This record gives sequence, C-alpha cells and structure tokens, in this order.
Amino acid sequence: MKQKLSIAVTIIAILGIIGCIICACSGPDSGKSEKPFYIAGNIPLTGPIASFSGQYSKGFIMGIDDACAQLGIDRKGFKTDFQDNAGQPTTAVTVMQKQLMSDVPDVYVSGTSGMSDAIIPEISRKDIPHFLVSFDAFMTRDNPLTFRVLPNFKIEAPLFLKFISGKDSKRIFFFTPNLKAYLEQSNKLILPELKQKGIDYKRELFEFNQKDYRPIAAKANQYNPDVIVISGYSFHLYPIIRALREYDLINKSAVICTLDYIDLLHGNTPKDELKNIAFTSPECEIPGKVQEFARWREKFRQSYGSLPSYVDAYAYDTARIIVDAHSKERKVDFEGIRSVMPFDGIVGRIDLDDERDLSSTLVIGYLNKEGVIEEWRAK
Repeated sequence: MKQKLSIAVTIIAILGIIGCIICACSGPDSGKSEKPFYIAGNIPLTGPIASFSGQYSKGFIMGIDDACAQLGIDRKGFKTDFQDNAGQPTTAVTVMQKQLMSDVPDVYVSGTSGMSDAIIPEISRKDIPHFLVSFDAFMTRDNPLTFRVLPNFKIEAPLFLKFISGKDSKRIFFFTPNLKAYLEQSNKLILPELKQKGIDYKRELFEFNQKDYRPIAAKANQYNPDVIVISGYSFHLYPIIRALREYDLINKSAVICTLDYIDLLHGNTPKDELKNIAFTSPECEIPGKVQEFARWREKFRQSYGSLPSYVDAYAYDTARIIVDAHSKERKVDFEGIRSVMPFDGIVGRIDLDDERDLSSTLVIGYLNKEGVIEEWRAK
C-alpha cells in the first residue's frame, strides 16, 4: 500500500514538473494569437473630393488581400480600418482621435491635403509611419515619418513646363485654385521658371466653391494665350473647360489640365466635351503603356462593379509595398520601405526619393479629336 502511494506521489510530482516546464516555455501569452498589424485610414470617401479618393480604400484592401496571398501570409495578420472624413479637416481630426482611442495603429493613411495637414502633428508625435494621399509638392520633406506613393505636384510641375516649352509658348494663362497646395506649386515650381525664361504669363485665382468661371474665361480670351494651364479638382476642371469652349479657346490655345482631369475621363462626363485637351498622367493611364494595369482594372470592376482610376491603383500598390516590407523587416519605416524598392507595381515601377516621396516618371496624355487617349510628345 505504501509502495503504491509512493508511486502515485512520484507520478504527480513528475506531472507537476512537466506542467511547470510547459508553462515556462509557453510564457504568459500562450494560446493567444499574435496582434494583427493595424492600418488605420482617414480619407474622403464621400463628398465632392470623393471623385478623387472615394475608392481608395477598396484598392488598398484588395492590395492587402492579394499581397498576403502572393507571399503566403495569413490575411488575419492585418487589420484595416478606413474611415470617412468627407473632405473636412475638423472631421479628420475627430476620426483620428477615435481611432487612436481604440488602438494605436502601426501605420496611418490619410488624405487629402487639408485633412492630412490637420492630423500630421499628432500622428508624428505618436511615432506612427504615415502614408499621405495628397498632392502637395513638399508634404513629406519636413516630416520624417511621412511617405507618399502617389503622383504629386512636385513631379507634375516639370510636365507643365515641358508642355509650355514644346508649344514654343510666349503667353501663358493659368486657372489656379486659391488653395495652399496649388499656390505652392505655382509660386515655387512653375512661375519662377517662366520668369527666368522671359515668358509672359497671367494667373487668375478662383475659390474652392466657385461655380461661374465665365468671367475668368473672358479674361483668358482677351489675353489671347498660347497655352492655358488649368489646375484644381475635377469639379473645377469641367466647368472651366465648358467656359473656355464658349470662346473657342480649346481650339485657339493649347490646353493642359492637372491630374484630376483623369477623374473626368473615368466619370460620366461626355467625351466630346473633353477632346483636344492634354493632361498630366501616370504611365498606367495611357492605354497599352502598362499592361498589368489593364488586367487589374478588369479584376477591380468584377470585384466592385466600378472601374478604378490611377489613385485606386496606387492604393493597391501602396498596400502591397507595406505588406512586403512588413514580411521582410517586421516593421514599416524608411529602411523597411526602401528594402523593397524599386517596386514593380501595377502602375509601373515605383521608387521613392530621399524625402520618402514618389519619384516615378509622369507623362503627358492627350484626348485627341477622335476621343482616343494618346501620349503627347513635343514635335
């Protein structure tokens, strides 16, 4: 009897030792899954600016899905939360505050310019890598935790100058929004070059909510420019173009629009009203230039029932870059992002400069009189 009791005690003791060893090896988090990599988004998904960014979250989430599948990574390891700031800076601040209260993101994504400006200081104080969906020329320069994988005014400005030079222009007329980002591009990157070359120009500013552009079009007609440069959101560009057509300025002058013209091409705007106009563009928006983009557009359409623009494609590639960097470096900072550069995206080759900003080449597109998009080249 005593021998059986002794054996039982010995067995219990051994089991206890084994249990302690298992607990020690497992640690306090035993049985718990690893915390997902959390990406928070804060961009206009509704409101007038949504013509630019309304489908960004769809492209981004598709990018997470596809990157995980391609790299053999568990999709559950990534958590996304995209919220709508409706293009209002105060709403963007509220959205950010709510997101930070629930959990601190590993990466933050915000846009557009005014909304990002409102939250950059707080996101930077939290040491969170911050991807910007904005056009401002120098937005990443003074913020070492910011990145931008999107065409922007810094790499667009040289194309305006190239177009002006290619037309051997002597008189340039500018339609420019009275907004910080556009004024910065104009004042720092375009007008000084024209002054240096002795090219005459006239710039007319308009307000964000302006509706009637006929008075400015009348001034343009009186000025009789060789080239007209139109900046602004797509809901600015279309009424400006219509106002110019009243004076036949689309035919009398060479006209080039900013990147947002592409939104009109993808929207319901009658193509006849957009003909004979040049526009700045990423390579992927020129038919046949980036084959992968055409295949991806069809996949997006089948998934969401709508066609994406280059903005949504850059969202897709941004997400893939983040997943790739995290899988290799287990972190998404400047070194991690640079480790996967250059990156072969569906928009073409992507690389960042020393300011963590997109350095890829843009081109000039042109919707000709037949309604066909082609790449514009100086003759």
